[in-house]
Amino acid sequence: MFDCWKLVAVAALLWPVAFIDWKTNTIPNEWILQGIALRGMIWICELLYQPADAAARIVADLLGCVILLCVCIMLRFFSRNGLGMGDVKLLSILPLFFGMINGFTAVIYSLLVVFVQSCYFLITKKKGKKDVIPMCPSILVGCVITILLKG
Repeated sequence: MFDCWKLVAVAALLWPVAFIDWKTNTIPNEWILQGIALRGMIWICELLYQPADAAARIVADLLGCVILLCVCIMLRFFSRNGLGMGDVKLLSILPLFFGMINGFTAVIYSLLVVFVQSCYFLITKKKGKKDVIPMCPSILVGCVITILLKG
């Protein structure tokens, strides 16, 4: 029952953030905090209506969040600032909405989309190797692909 609400919430969060990132190359922390607060409200509803399943789901979501945060921080470190901290924070909260496995799947699709986008920009010479490409629109597309394939 709450899966639909989680998908609507993440889509409602990502659309304006993708627009802001496209225009300014930044992801404001306020949007990340709003996403966490929104997920917190859905957790409360899950705890009230499905208390037996909700506790295990919350632990799994938080575990996925922590694991993905560590992976993204390592990616940022090894890519020499190729991944912005806003992107790291945004990617790390995806398991809160999708669950651990689908959260990782959304990240993989997002990375594939940004790879294709980067290749396109390099081939058409619209951007060079040193230019910044906003990642949140690719995260949005990766999440939409995950939602559509999830069924």
